[in-house]
Amino acid sequence: MDKLQQRFMEILREDAVDPAEFPSHFLPLAENKAFLEACFQALETAPVADGFSRTALLLFDAGQKEDARELWKRDIASGSISWWQHNRYLVAVFEMDGYEAAAAVLEQIEQSHPDRKNSRTALGMMLLRTNPQQAEKLMKQDAAAGRLTAGFKLNYACALSAAERMAEAIRTVEEAYAERQSLNEGFIRIARAAPQIMPRVALDLFRRDMEHGPISLGADEEYIHRLRTLEGIESAIEWMEQIENKDRAQHLYLLVLNWALRQGYLFYADRLQQSATHTAIDLKENYNGISQVMESIRHERSQQQYHFCTIITPNYLCYALALHESLIEHNDCAVLHVLLCPNGTEDQSRKYASDSLRFYYSDDLCTEGTAKALSDKYHGKYEDGFRWAMKSVMLTYLLTKEDCDKVFFVDCDIFFFDDYTFLFDELDDCAMIVSPHWKPYSEPGKDKTFIYEELFYNGMFNAGFVGVSQNGLDHLDWWARACLFNCYKDITNGFFVDQTHLTVLQAHFDDVKILKHRGCNVAHWNELESPRIRQEDGTVLIQGKYPIVFCHFALLCPDRYINGADKHLHVYFWKYVHCLKKHGLTRLRALFTQLDSQLSALIWMLKESGINEVSLPGNDEDVSAWLERKGITAHAETKFKTVVLVCERGSAAEAESTLNGTVEKEDLFIIERESTEPIEEEVFVASAPQRFMQALSELQAEGRKRIMIYGGGMHTPKMLSRPLDLADMQLVGVVDDAPEKNGLWLCGLTVVSAEEAKQLDADAVIVSSDTIEDILFEQACATFPELPVYRLYGEDRDA
Repeated sequence: MDKLQQRFMEILREDAVDPAEFPSHFLPLAENKAFLEACFQALETAPVADGFSRTALLLFDAGQKEDARELWKRDIASGSISWWQHNRYLVAVFEMDGYEAAAAVLEQIEQSHPDRKNSRTALGMMLLRTNPQQAEKLMKQDAAAGRLTAGFKLNYACALSAAERMAEAIRTVEEAYAERQSLNEGFIRIARAAPQIMPRVALDLFRRDMEHGPISLGADEEYIHRLRTLEGIESAIEWMEQIENKDRAQHLYLLVLNWALRQGYLFYADRLQQSATHTAIDLKENYNGISQVMESIRHERSQQQYHFCTIITPNYLCYALALHESLIEHNDCAVLHVLLCPNGTEDQSRKYASDSLRFYYSDDLCTEGTAKALSDKYHGKYEDGFRWAMKSVMLTYLLTKEDCDKVFFVDCDIFFFDDYTFLFDELDDCAMIVSPHWKPYSEPGKDKTFIYEELFYNGMFNAGFVGVSQNGLDHLDWWARACLFNCYKDITNGFFVDQTHLTVLQAHFDDVKILKHRGCNVAHWNELESPRIRQEDGTVLIQGKYPIVFCHFALLCPDRYINGADKHLHVYFWKYVHCLKKHGLTRLRALFTQLDSQLSALIWMLKESGINEVSLPGNDEDVSAWLERKGITAHAETKFKTVVLVCERGSAAEAESTLNGTVEKEDLFIIERESTEPIEEEVFVASAPQRFMQALSELQAEGRKRIMIYGGGMHTPKMLSRPLDLADMQLVGVVDDAPEKNGLWLCGLTVVSAEEAKQLDADAVIVSSDTIEDILFEQACATFPELPVYRLYGEDRDA
């Protein structure tokens, strides 16, 4: 008898056997009829609990399912089957005969095994794909009765995650880990099971398992894919450099290298090889033909480069570096030309210069002709206008002095997410390409968030993205002369800096093409006309067919992504922010069109930066009072580094000049108002998030720390849409008696019934509704008579 047969014979005679003792290498024994007969004779001679069932496992896994069924039945008939083997028979019956037959076996198990574990969960796992509601119900019954082993709790957590009960799923994994330290990949499993999990949440769950213990190579591969997709390939490389197991690191390096070569990203292929060499991993010996593949790609591209340009002030260098990284990530033949305008003493660009990142200075380009006239008119007098007017000058310089055949100007707050080389093909049959704003026009006036009139105020086309070929020099000359005539924000007379000129330019020249790819220049202003549609694989398509090529993260965007208004671009935005931070950004600076939005975003940015005292020139009492309520002390004198400048809308530049250079521009927050008339108090507290934050401030002053929300309707996500500064306070849950909502995960909080809520140990209740607040207020007071109940809209704030 060989060793494999001998070990299986030992398993048949052991009193207790772990299911892990049935690996695949036993499968050849299922075809050995003589050996199986010997097994049966041994069991007849000396019966052992689960003996025939252990052989049944072998036969079932080998495909001999009916023979396996008969063996399980022998142990069941003799009463010598354990609960876990009976559970395995339950699963086999489900696979062979379906749910009804398996349910009958489940009833038999419950009658025969008072010490049983996991039985309903075993059946639930078989239903998870076809009937997740019934699966969760079965598992919940095991959990409530304490009949789940630690390992099966991970199965239950997957069911909870599939039902979008992520908070409960996380707690269940934590319980399983506490019971059995050797478990792992529970957080990874619930990340995979969640139907529409946010990518960053999934990434954090993977990291939790990595901190808990070793994970499989397959999980590592999935993590590296998620990390590369969400935070960029540089982050993936940094993580791989920390892996101690050289064999695993080599495998992952080859995986990412293979991807980079398939995409043709030679820049990152070189970067990966450099990193591997630094960590003592030799990739060339383990990747067939790597050098030949890279040389072949280089040869194909040797005569082709993709030229882009942008214009920045020296303190916006991190934006140019992030833009450059996004270009290189998708094609290492990209070249970004950066014009610093105006030149500055703080210029750090020289240390970043390379063949693919080149820097120029406005003083060098403005020595003659229209370029000099533009400098004479705007430089030192209206620097924003000077930068805008320099676009045509920069493009002309690259076409004539740098011998570029085609160039695209891109604003520095643009970031690329997909292949862009087709854009250069678009210039083959035209002289110039312009990009529409795609602002709402289908139903004028329907949505007040986006103003139809802005189509005419700001122009049909966005000057943040313009492409031009050698045939477009006349077009650029006209554009430059138009900017010389007027490059101001002069809406009354129909001018919006350099941008409104593009509308005339497109009519004046025959060979100007309108870019129709809706995945280009995706921004907050085209959310309605270019709807974002999330696919099953997590990618986003514009109008259901255009992949996102690049996003324009203009100054208004951060507020919309932070508060969830443009939720499908959330992942794209945070990948951009991650890249900016890597290149030196310390905080976001934004201007907003409505005062309440400006102030809310301002509070968030100040808190993010750890700032609690600011200068407020002019001592605007409305703004000062608002800041004071939010924990920010405002001083009239300009002695603090961070300055909030409030000015009438449209006069920001003039108001900024009143500071006489006493503050750096990046430390200045500008709030533009429609007029200097006093603003009524309710403007500041009109939105749901602001009312909620004000209520929290009052509760915090009263020493209340555990806050419960009453109402799980549409108002609650709106109320919790912005970042919260809770300090030592905690939101403990959402109360809603609708049965279908019980246990759901809402804005990171679990929805519970009123009865369950009494166990949350809350010390205050906030009613969440702007339509039926009176009704909910009365219900909350009756349900929690011992707690203060706060309302956000009614006159009586608490009872």
